[in-house]
Amino acid sequence: MDKPAKILVIGTGLATGLAAFCAITNAWSAQRAEDLTGQVLALIKECEMKEGVIKSLRPRAPIGPFVSYEDASKARPADPGDGSFYFLMGNRGNYKWLWASAPDMRCASSNLASTKDAAVVAQFDDVQRALAEKQKEAWAASFEPMELPYFIAFGIFLISALPWSWYFVLRRIRELSAAILGRR
Repeated sequence: MDKPAKILVIGTGLATGLAAFCAITNAWSAQRAEDLTGQVLALIKECEMKEGVIKSLRPRAPIGPFVSYEDASKARPADPGDGSFYFLMGNRGNYKWLWASAPDMRCASSNLASTKDAAVVAQFDDVQRALAEKQKEAWAASFEPMELPYFIAFGIFLISALPWSWYFVLRRIRELSAAILGRR
């Protein structure tokens, strides 16, 4: 086998290997994202079953507004002690402490996972803490299919095919010129 053909075979093998690796990794990532989503849904269901009693609690009025985050932090309300909690909302001079108790709020995985207030996180029970962690893990492992390696594999194949194509064209030109000139 001549050198351009060897380059073509090696390049095709590398491109195929890279494309296969990408396909396997994409399938694995999709399965992992699906598994984590299932785990998050199971934890939400468990949380809702556990928190179902809170539906009967009376809502409380918001506390605030506060001009600065520091002022709002200093005025943090005490823990109600009934399973409900306060959380800080607002921006640019309009901060309020809002009360939450409904299972949809207390078990909303995206709300729990995006809570940055350490005092609120400390009030989470075990199920809510597990739900927040699992949601963060699911966000980190969210399925984004890899497409760039397919383009790289195609580029490797094209680059490895260039020498073989060039010599193929040169052989055809040599054959054509020999036929025109009457040589063998």
